[in-house]
Amino acid sequence: MKKILSLLMALTILLACFGMSAEVPVVTVNSWSWVDSGWADCLNAVFGNFAETHQDVVIDLDTYSCAYADVMNNLLVQAPTQTTPDIAMVKAAWVPQLLDLGVLADISTAMPAEALADYTEAALGAYRVDGKIVAVPYFGQGYAMFYNKDLFEEAGITELPKTFDEVLECARKISALGQDDKGNTIYGLGLVNSETELAEGYNVFPWLWAGGGDFEKDGSIVLDSEANLQAYTEIAALYADGTSPKGLSFKEMRNLFATGCLGMFWDLQSQTASFKAGSELGDAFIEHIGAFPIPGATKGTGVGYNDDVVLVMFNTCKNLEAAGVVLDYMTGATTIGYMKEYGKGKMSSRMSVMAQVYSDVSDPIAAAFVDANSTNHALPCMNLHFSEADEAITRSVTRLAQGEDPATVLKDVSEEITELYAE
Repeated sequence: MKKILSLLMALTILLACFGMSAEVPVVTVNSWSWVDSGWADCLNAVFGNFAETHQDVVIDLDTYSCAYADVMNNLLVQAPTQTTPDIAMVKAAWVPQLLDLGVLADISTAMPAEALADYTEAALGAYRVDGKIVAVPYFGQGYAMFYNKDLFEEAGITELPKTFDEVLECARKISALGQDDKGNTIYGLGLVNSETELAEGYNVFPWLWAGGGDFEKDGSIVLDSEANLQAYTEIAALYADGTSPKGLSFKEMRNLFATGCLGMFWDLQSQTASFKAGSELGDAFIEHIGAFPIPGATKGTGVGYNDDVVLVMFNTCKNLEAAGVVLDYMTGATTIGYMKEYGKGKMSSRMSVMAQVYSDVSDPIAAAFVDANSTNHALPCMNLHFSEADEAITRSVTRLAQGEDPATVLKDVSEEITELYAE
């Protein structure tokens, strides 16, 4: 793949050199996707199109040092020596570390105003710091609720739940089925709590939001509230009565869903591949499952979340206009369209992009994630201690699974994270 991309970039440079007398600006872009063979066809399409349609700008792709596990460490090493790329694809939760180093540029100085206006404030507001836009959503990895159609039918559930309370009612009906014909326990709603993976803590945010609670507001931790206590009490009951299994990671919960012994749990659209791989039915398993947006307290509201992958621009970038062209393209309809075409399950936070690319979706599971995208929340991750807060909430959920008092657990985790954020 590296050879293909190198040839592509060489061709772009040659075309630019022969077609223009002025020096063509080069924008360096780093992303971990380049070393993932599963993305090869999609990325060749994305950047092949850019080379054909944007001969006034050259993208120099970093294809040698961008494995996912190395990206952040590499950027942290490069930052003090001012050798960072112009643009990098990063997890939203990594932005605070880069912001703390003072190496991020204000994207609003480069990206076209109409492109920035294409984002909703809910999507872009999380990345607005001191009046500057320090990151823009590249694509969203949105969460929605998967459900098992067979278990719904066996439990006598004829309509999808429209509120979060109805989700809990359906979960208990499914759990009441007891066991399948092989003697395996059937669970109604899965909530991970293995303490082994990132994101297990903020995976409970939909529960908080559904009850009117929250994690953070105006920079202050607001966990210790009556609404969140209700959520923690319900989660404790979920484990106590066996509606959810205990101690499972995301991977283990996906495997359980693939066996047909789990009624519902929220996850990424891309995990349908995991379900099919883990089911004895193989590809046919997709006919036995569906998806719907995670409903909130009232009909028509949603409490899912987007785990954003974002683009940042470093203050070492020399050509802001060229960088803006690249940012606009990478977040625009052509790129997201290719991601849809190649089945990557990625969606945009730009309104016109969603209208253009996802105006007609025939696959019902994909359609559910498109619907969820319009109501999903952005994670409140713009604090240096958000990752530590995630770990603290993860530990608190484990304590609930172990039968500890919800009020005590909530008070403890609230105090712990409040102290963290005060540092």
